[in-house]
Amino acid sequence: MALYWRQRAKINWNYVGDTCSRFFFDFVKGRRARNFIEGIKNGNGEWITEREEIGNIAMSYFCQLYDCNTHASSQNREIEIAQGLKGITASLTEDQKDWLSKPYSRHKIKNALFAMKPWKSPGPDGIQAGFYQKNWAWV
Repeated sequence: MALYWRQRAKINWNYVGDTCSRFFFDFVKGRRARNFIEGIKNGNGEWITEREEIGNIAMSYFCQLYDCNTHASSQNREIEIAQGLKGITASLTEDQKDWLSKPYSRHKIKNALFAMKPWKSPGPDGIQAGFYQKNWAWV
């Protein structure tokens, strides 16, 4: 049932979503209301509601978090990372490396694809496995 309503919403969006309609402007207003930051607490626990001050607080917070002194801190950070990585050795054996480097065959890919549920999305492209299963001859 949820799939039905999701499809209906998608059809409705495709039909009237990008037109200059009440539907579109209501959607934009709702999005703005969800994304608008009305206020934020500063370091002293006071609520700040002025837009410029909110931006300054966010900027200072992330500068402290990511250390905005880029050149000096990046050199120190590289040294820290190098020292931390010194004790780490490769964890794959030669047999494991060989197995991972084996060429893959069309048959193995087909078996993996047809083992998937047809209407589950295999990746970020959003194309479902069923599409590839039905069109395997052209893939």
